[in-house]
Amino acid sequence: MTAPWRWTELDVVRARIAVTALPDRLADARLGEIVLREHQRDAAARLRQAIDRFGGALLADEVGLGKTFTALATARDAGAILIVAPAALTGMWRAALERAELRADVVSFETLSRRDAASDAYDFVIIDEAHHARNPLTRRYERLASVTRAARVLLLTATPVHNAAADLHAVLSLF
Repeated sequence: MTAPWRWTELDVVRARIAVTALPDRLADARLGEIVLREHQRDAAARLRQAIDRFGGALLADEVGLGKTFTALATARDAGAILIVAPAALTGMWRAALERAELRADVVSFETLSRRDAASDAYDFVIIDEAHHARNPLTRRYERLASVTRAARVLLLTATPVHNAAADLHAVLSLF
């Protein structure tokens, strides 16, 4: 007579329990070919709640914690997405979008300083290195304010206060 149970590895048991108890949670674990870490999934869920409540949020994690994929997980269900980043990071964003199997327009701060983006074309705007938008007296800030006026906004930076507390106030005023 065979036993109705069998020995198996602990990881297999944990995975089976997780699939049974947390099916919605595991669906959020994948973003294209990316498997999000638990802290990224938790952060994306909290950011979505804050954005729904306040119209925007600031993610000020340290370098290396995965702000890029956390941001894309936060925006995954948005319609028209715009990503604003320093020119040196636009290639990284395009590669991340490809790996995440998402579509978005990517524009650099420098390009935005020279020309307008369609201000009503986006319903979700991600601003990477948001501390670059700390001066409300610049053309860059004026154009960012125009683009974010009717959009949900996610600000990313590892250094939210660059020179003074007024920097943070200016950046948060974008939502």
